[in-house]
Amino acid sequence: MAIVEANPNLGAEIVADAKDHEQQSRAAGLLGVIGLARLVSETQDRVALLGATVATLQLAVALDPTNDDAKYNLEYALQRSRGIQLTEGAGGQNPSPGGSGSTGAGAGDAGSGY
Repeated sequence: MAIVEANPNLGAEIVADAKDHEQQSRAAGLLGVIGLARLVSETQDRVALLGATVATLQLAVALDPTNDDAKYNLEYALQRSRGIQLTEGAGGQNPSPGGSGSTGAGAGDAGSGY
């Protein structure tokens, strides 16, 4: 994971070096899984990371439409993207368009105290 982070073009090279579309799809799918795993620990720029992950998984599906793992992971990433985009900057009374407001721990603005 750290190697791909240090050289973002490495992912494209890994996919391009595969011998056929099936292997390219599997490689792109695995890179997408790495992106999903990074979402667990990343705290900054999650929207960009998720966007790149979705694009990588879309590539995996385009290269091999029979790659069910890539399809599943793409659907999962798209579901996560809906949630992150609506609540990424959450806080205050109305964190999402048309939302009913936020409640519970961590729902207030940072620094608002008790």
